[in-house]
Amino acid sequence: MVSIFKNGIIDLFNNIKNGNIKKEIANILTILRLFSPFVLIPLIALNKNIPFIIMIIIFSLTDTFDGYLARKYNSVTKFGEYLDAFVDKIYIGSLLFPIVLFPWIDNYLLIFIWIFVLFELLISISNLYSFHHKLNPKTTYLGKIKTTIMFITMGVIYLRRFVNFTLTIILILLILLLIFEIITLLSYLIKIKKTNKS
Repeated sequence: MVSIFKNGIIDLFNNIKNGNIKKEIANILTILRLFSPFVLIPLIALNKNIPFIIMIIIFSLTDTFDGYLARKYNSVTKFGEYLDAFVDKIYIGSLLFPIVLFPWIDNYLLIFIWIFVLFELLISISNLYSFHHKLNPKTTYLGKIKTTIMFITMGVIYLRRFVNFTLTIILILLILLLIFEIITLLSYLIKIKKTNKS
């Protein structure tokens, strides 16, 4: 995995240097999300709500378009896939940290958030195990659905800072998210077990 990242970064700089930027647009968009903690956490800590929302939209758009552009310009690589998976965890963390550090939701909902963090950690560990043992892990459709629900849930939680609505909506989303977390983790573990047997 280290060699994939090393070679990918070298290719990135070489393509930019040689003017072949189209080939690296997807990776550049992905890399932009690496800066999300240094932007989002200070903004929310300083109660800069409007800039915070604008930056969430910008970072989310990079997540939306990086895969599309990689396919459009025929630049889908292992480096891009691994980079996207790694950066997504950083971006998720930049959204979760403010909720935990500066909570504005009830304590019982924070328990769900911490359980969600635990499952994300377990999923990350299973992915690292797959990378280390060269099992060629790939994001499943369940994982993509889980990530979509997660972003919706985070969006609704942040929306409650501005609009006072019932916590039932957040609770339902968190329960749904945890269900998909469990299913996603189990699917990854089953894939690992099957691969190890073959």
